[in-house]
Amino acid sequence: MVLEKLGASLYESLKKILGASTIDENIVRELIRDLQRALLQADVNVRLVLDLSKRIEERALREKVPPGIPRKEHIVKVVYEEIVRLLGEKPAPLNITPGKRNIFMLVGIQGSGKTTTAAKLARYLQKRGFKTALICADTFRAGALAQLSQLAAQINVPIYGDE
Repeated sequence: MVLEKLGASLYESLKKILGASTIDENIVRELIRDLQRALLQADVNVRLVLDLSKRIEERALREKVPPGIPRKEHIVKVVYEEIVRLLGEKPAPLNITPGKRNIFMLVGIQGSGKTTTAAKLARYLQKRGFKTALICADTFRAGALAQLSQLAAQINVPIYGDE
């Protein structure tokens, strides 16, 4: 839900720049303000938003555009590269110690897929010979335990939790 809105906001921000007839400093600054607004509304840390904004502005206004590429496409590429850099270019390794209890806590904004990811992770580890279980710790969302119970039943994994 929140991620879909963020994606739509980012898309609308970039669509403005792609539709602009000329690209100048004001258009770039407007793009950055739109990006900041979208990221802050999605609860992204203010310091991260400011760092991202600064890097995008520096690159978009000062970087030489490669020959044959329109300036607006270069700016979209800069935005993409900086968001990827912020999120992490490489996936983090999954550090599991065989023979020991490994606990994973999934944290994220509403609607970001934590419950489904928990079940997928349990199934992934189960297929690799690990004994898995799911614990529902979502005390706020109605139906969280029911959803996780349904997913756990599909993959034959025990579940623990209270309504």
